[in-house]
Amino acid sequence: MAPPVFAGTRVPIATFFEYLKAGESVDDFLDGFPTVKRETVVSLLEEAGRRLLTDFFPKSVLRPETVIGLLITTNGGGQADSMPPLV
Repeated sequence: MAPPVFAGTRVPIATFFEYLKAGESVDDFLDGFPTVKRETVVSLLEEAGRRLLTDFFPKSVLRPETVIGLLITTNGGGQADSMPPLV
């Protein structure tokens, strides 16, 4: 099966996330792939955020303060300093 691409292009969506993972900006990505429209990237990010918040972190399982608590720092050895409760 072919990877999902941005509408009207042959640019894989995964390429965009690889750019972000490498520390590149949305503008860097758009400069490299001029066939992709900014509005399309914004729509992708909005949909990804919506799905993350509603599907991955459903309200019945995790409260917003718990999700924020999951964004914790490590003590330098790869171990979390503390772990918040999950419910």
